[in-house]
Amino acid sequence: MWLDRWDTNVGEITFGGVKKERYSGDLVYAKAILDDVWEISIDGFQVGNETFCADDCSRTLIDSGTEYILGPADEVIKIHNLLGISTALPSDVLMADNTSELYEPNITALEYYRDFTGYRV
Repeated sequence: MWLDRWDTNVGEITFGGVKKERYSGDLVYAKAILDDVWEISIDGFQVGNETFCADDCSRTLIDSGTEYILGPADEVIKIHNLLGISTALPSDVLMADNTSELYEPNITALEYYRDFTGYRV
């Protein structure tokens, strides 16, 4: 999947292939834990300088089709505060709401120990 950084109405999905003109560097593969969802292991992620899930991220869903941040309520509230967004639901699972800010999480995979974010614009 490719999304244009400057025009929110431009993007493209390529099924069964790779368009090398849409990225730089090498592709990195992560083994999915389950066959029916994009669930991988990571060793944590950062929002700003704050690290989350460093002790137990053994099951992490990667879903480019949602705008929600789902997780334990206390952690999601911290993430919302760092991103400057509001909490939509007062429950054990909270979702981000009403934000147009571009945020690129810094995610490092267990096996690869590298950041999976692009340059900041």
